[in-house]
Amino acid sequence: MRKILFVMLFAGMVSAQSLVRVWNDDVAKAIFGGYDIVYLRGDIYADVVAYPADTLRMLQEGIDFEVIIPNIVEYYASRLDKNVRMGGYRTYSEIILALDSLHSAYPNIVAERESIAVGWDGHTVWAVKISDNVGTDEDEPEVLYDACIHAREVITPEVLLYFMHWLCENYGTDPIATYLVNNREMWFIPLVNPDGYVINETYHPDGGGMWRKNTRDNNSNGIFDSLYDGVDMNRNFGYMWGTAGASTDPSSETYMGPDSFSEPEIQGYRNFVLSRHFRTNISYHSYSGMY
Repeated sequence: MRKILFVMLFAGMVSAQSLVRVWNDDVAKAIFGGYDIVYLRGDIYADVVAYPADTLRMLQEGIDFEVIIPNIVEYYASRLDKNVRMGGYRTYSEIILALDSLHSAYPNIVAERESIAVGWDGHTVWAVKISDNVGTDEDEPEVLYDACIHAREVITPEVLLYFMHWLCENYGTDPIATYLVNNREMWFIPLVNPDGYVINETYHPDGGGMWRKNTRDNNSNGIFDSLYDGVDMNRNFGYMWGTAGASTDPSSETYMGPDSFSEPEIQGYRNFVLSRHFRTNISYHSYSGMY
């Protein structure tokens, strides 16, 4: 029953998503209104992923916008190869396989994956270490790379895995790769939001799925309601929790959760960070074009 109802809700929701552009003086309203902003060009315009409820609210709030892409899911799916799963992007299980393959091929510098959290639907958040003497906790600067805290940003695990492959394949020959592996302890979390990622790969197997949040059951009814459930885990950290850009509305794409660190994935992320001594953290997004 849970799955059947979910399919019905999900199909209706995703088909209605559009990309709208908010102009000039209304950009600040979009930012502080908790809308799902995917691109920002100063105070000139902001691109927003919007459901019908969002565009209705914009009209009610007097926000000036225009529709750029009427149906985002169809738009992205049309640009992908339908002959391969996820349009060519890895599935959750394929990401795990890629991590295991790296360890098998380069066991001296790639550790076995380790679990740092488990989501509401039981999918694991995995972390992998790359370093020389990989089984030893050496006195070297530690770096953390993570990706895909927003489930729809499917290119970000690919970027992280590409970098991991580059380090391994060039260790001992390329001076930069060799230096990094020998002088750093690098940790990689290629998929912070596995539950949300699996939602997209399951219900949009050809790619283009736009589910962003995790899968928290916000109304505690035991049924995944795609119009209401889920938390934006990038708004769930304790630092500046509940400030600009976050929403208190569970139906919002930027819903911050009932409390800071309420989500098991973010709790595990926090505990993992506190167990290490990271000097640098880079979180990979496909939003905008910036570090």
